[in-house]
Amino acid sequence: MNHSCTSGSKHLLNVIKNSRFSSDDLKKVVDPVISHNAFMKHFKNLLLSMLVDERRHIRELAVRRIVKARGSSSTVERRSFIFHKLNFKANQYIDMIDWFKCDVTEPQLQLILQ
Repeated sequence: MNHSCTSGSKHLLNVIKNSRFSSDDLKKVVDPVISHNAFMKHFKNLLLSMLVDERRHIRELAVRRIVKARGSSSTVERRSFIFHKLNFKANQYIDMIDWFKCDVTEPQLQLILQ
């Protein structure tokens, strides 16, 4: 098991997949807890995982999303940590959120590295 922050989104997906074997009554209790505490589902953390993914097309997708965010004219000075709805049916960690409903901004780490 990799304990790096770049693997957090993958670990979250494993937690979700393992919780699917629970009974429906247990899912009613567990799902809100997972959703509320799933900081790795935030798009910035997902992008971080995507940037170091072993699959080239996932890394390229992350770069395209970051470049697109750089090009957007976001006037938001203070960024808030918004929790997006977690997709419990996701088969890949990149599908845990609906990217079309996210206002993707450039991750802070990339701002520092410029």
